[in-house]
Amino acid sequence: MELTFWSWLATTAIMVGMEVIMPGAMFLWIGIAAGFTSLVVLLFPGMHWLAQSVLFGVAAVVSVVVSTRYFPAKEVTSDDPNLNNRMQRHVGHIGVVETAIINGRGRLKLGDTSWAATGPDMPEGTSAKITGIKDDTFVVEKI
Repeated sequence: MELTFWSWLATTAIMVGMEVIMPGAMFLWIGIAAGFTSLVVLLFPGMHWLAQSVLFGVAAVVSVVVSTRYFPAKEVTSDDPNLNNRMQRHVGHIGVVETAIINGRGRLKLGDTSWAATGPDMPEGTSAKITGIKDDTFVVEKI
């Protein structure tokens, strides 16, 4: 088995190409390690394939560690922070008590959906405002 400068250069191109197709997948840093290995193999052409593989492995670990330490992922802020939090999106809305809230538990009709609700005792048909969420249940208050 023989690994040459061209083998490592091709690996570099493949990794960088994969990073272009799937950005953020860390292929760039593996590609940089392969590029480094290709330069070392170019300088030392008789290097054994096992030594090349070890060099590549060490270079890959170092490049990934350096990338995560000095180039941390940017936190993305959303224009709509409750986009994927369906219940939180309803806080502040007004619904109708569907099943009387007795001893702090009942059901609230909001649109075409019935939700579990907690709050002060209220008879059916009472309008209630959603003030929060606790344990996947709407916290409501009488309007």
